[in-house]
Amino acid sequence: MFSQPLEYRMDFPGVNELFDPATTINCDSFIRGDPRALKRNGNRVGLSIAPAISMRDKASESRLVYLAEVLLRPPSGC
Repeated sequence: MFSQPLEYRMDFPGVNELFDPATTINCDSFIRGDPRALKRNGNRVGLSIAPAISMRDKASESRLVYLAEVLLRPPSGC
């Protein structure tokens, strides 16, 4: 993985950050549903399990390789 001239970045979503299905996967067994509906309802990250991994070479833009896995916190109105 590190033998190529590529740059890797690993980012853990922060606690209380809004859930974004474009960069995160819901791994919570208690909060289920369509990822877009979870985002619309205002669910937030309760705990990051695995980082989002992106890579790029020196001449190109960054590409997402792996989505972050998170446990969710229900919206504050619940």
